[in-house]
Amino acid sequence: MNLKKYAIPLFLLNIAPTAAVQAEGDPLVFADVFGGYSWSQKQELDFTTARAGAPASLSFDDRDLSSGPVYGGRFGAWLMTHPSAGIAIDVTRFDSDIDNQTATINEQSAVFTGTRVGGTGDLRIANVVATIDLILRHKGERFTPYMMAGPGLMFTSIDDDGGVLGLQDDDHEMTFAFKAGAGISYKVNDTMHLFTEYRYLHGSPEYEMKATDAFTVPASTANSSVKLDIDTHVIVGGMSIRF
Repeated sequence: MNLKKYAIPLFLLNIAPTAAVQAEGDPLVFADVFGGYSWSQKQELDFTTARAGAPASLSFDDRDLSSGPVYGGRFGAWLMTHPSAGIAIDVTRFDSDIDNQTATINEQSAVFTGTRVGGTGDLRIANVVATIDLILRHKGERFTPYMMAGPGLMFTSIDDDGGVLGLQDDDHEMTFAFKAGAGISYKVNDTMHLFTEYRYLHGSPEYEMKATDAFTVPASTANSSVKLDIDTHVIVGGMSIRF
């Protein structure tokens, strides 16, 4: 893991609340909880490993990533000097599992070079995305539309349930992430709002693991990696408490 590329997101995660609190005037602090549904775009999965003791690369086309529940929370503040703008820390939890499915595989190895049909097995992928968001709103008497975007980090893990790739363990990775979205809130009273919003989340994890090289006698293990993009669309609804 290259820690240098995470320095800026980690710095932003550290200073964002301070930036809001130290603005002139008293910011309006808010805490949100939300839940909803996510669905991810099809992605190519790249697998590098060893076949017969030699380097091998396999590319699986158009993998379907699972849809499912999403939930999380957000904490931030509207700036009193610029009431149409706010800063928030947002944490979102969702899965991007890949179930066993027929795939077109482009393989380059000592065993086989060319295109064939096969499967990936079942890959369990769990994600937590933490972002620093800039939020811009057009405040209304009851309804307030808004949009947000920001960088962050994706904390993600993978586990090979099906065993087709021969992965021997799971892996946990941290990678750069990005979020953008828009929503609308409804003011119930001065301390509570209800909201619904759309979000787009992106991350590009690369998992480092050991995999079985079944083409050696006896079978051996090889350093391997699984790489894919995670592009996820999310619809959530939730409640916001204002302090």
